[in-house]
Amino acid sequence: MPNPSFRTDFRQFLATLLCCALALPFSQVAEAARPSSGETQEAVIVSKQALDYYLRSNYAIAVELYAKAYSLDAKPEYLYGQARAEHDAGLFEAAIGHFERCLAALGAGDQLRVKADHYLKKAQEALAAKKAVQPVKPEVKPEVKPDVKPEVKPDPKANVKPQLPQTLVNPLAPQQPVAWRRPAGWGALGVGVAGIVTATIVGLGAVSDQTDLDKATGKKNAQGLTTGISFDAALARQKSINSRITTGWIVGGVGIAAALAGGFLLASTPSARVAIGPGPGDVGVNLALRF
Repeated sequence: MPNPSFRTDFRQFLATLLCCALALPFSQVAEAARPSSGETQEAVIVSKQALDYYLRSNYAIAVELYAKAYSLDAKPEYLYGQARAEHDAGLFEAAIGHFERCLAALGAGDQLRVKADHYLKKAQEALAAKKAVQPVKPEVKPEVKPDVKPEVKPDPKANVKPQLPQTLVNPLAPQQPVAWRRPAGWGALGVGVAGIVTATIVGLGAVSDQTDLDKATGKKNAQGLTTGISFDAALARQKSINSRITTGWIVGGVGIAAALAGGFLLASTPSARVAIGPGPGDVGVNLALRF
């Protein structure tokens, strides 16, 4: 007769063997789902490229690169970067969805959670404001045709009074001097030169700051991450540089326009003019000089 203890041990052995057979496929699936070290390193490199495009306001490429980095390594940081790029590009609905997914993946005490929640609210407000604005169709006013009166031809038999002969005006006759043209020309020329110089100084400073920022974002550690500057600091500096460059273009354009206007006023103001015309009694010569 079989030993009862032997049957118990045999049942335990079968149960253990069955559990191992069931657990093996799940462990293989989990191992296959986990990204390899090569995919993780590639995701870091792709996210660095996405940050560089984002800092240069090329949001479309930044969105694609952040999505690729997340497909290689599903980190919430890549979702946050993609959502920020979509928010700045005006794609508020897509940004809201990725911010919500990022928040769902973050822990309660994660520092990135505060930023993601803040920009989620901004995206929701921007989307609501965008939907609230309705396009206003321009009012089309009916075309009013002017009243055309019939042309009245003079009667050739009517008494026509003889007209007095008109005095011919010499095209070279002196005109009244315009006292404001020359001072206004010099003033506009001075403003234009000052604007061009100011725009040049602002542009050179912005170029120098852009070079320093590129050097800072180019510093990487062994994992390929930027170590010279943080994401928020780099973003703030890039926005400041872009604003200064825009200001420089505006000031330079105004300066060039003012300089051209001043040069035109100075060039079109004659220094002297001599005119010959009939004097009193239709006899004589008039000489006029204008400085």
